[in-house]
Amino acid sequence: MENPFLPESGSEAEKQALLQAVMDQLIKDFGRFGLEIVQPPPGKDPYTALLSQIAPCIENALRNNDVLLTGILYSIDLNEGQVRKALASQPDRAYHLVLTDLILKRELQKVVLRRKYSS
Repeated sequence: MENPFLPESGSEAEKQALLQAVMDQLIKDFGRFGLEIVQPPPGKDPYTALLSQIAPCIENALRNNDVLLTGILYSIDLNEGQVRKALASQPDRAYHLVLTDLILKRELQKVVLRRKYSS
């Protein structure tokens, strides 16, 4: 599984700052819906730690609350086309894991773009 949080280049401080910005964005976006995301413990792979927190939220929303799922995807700015493309590219992977991976990548993208254009 791809790890989008650890860029190959850049200092450790830059990587940590990027991770913190992504965490802040996740906390903000999920917090709008009363869902708590917590900072991964030091030494644990941040991608895996976040995946394990977010995947159950998405799985629960898929099973029990379409309105919540739609709200999360809208808030994070994922459209139906992006979701369909991701699902089609990973047909053997669980739906909630594909969505979670897509969410993490989109949050990272938002942070990187914000940093790029705010400088």
